[in-house]
Amino acid sequence: MRKHRFKDNPKEEEFYNKFTERIEIKALSHIIFGSKTFNYFEPDQLLTEREYVLCRRTIQWLGSPVGRGFLRDCGYVEKEKC
Repeated sequence: MRKHRFKDNPKEEEFYNKFTERIEIKALSHIIFGSKTFNYFEPDQLLTEREYVLCRRTIQWLGSPVGRGFLRDCGYVEKEKC
């Protein structure tokens, strides 16, 4: 994580915190790898800690000015008022 960025970019902290509070490694593993068994609560494999960190960093990036611009360009957020 790039927690040092939170001071200057509070939206990054918001995105990071909401993601880590709601999505645990097992759930994210299921989203990425799926499950070919009848037990839909068990992913085919678990993400490594490094892969999970990369996912959290990506979510954090979406809270950055560049990431929010990307979301805006894709129609997911409205342009911020000055």
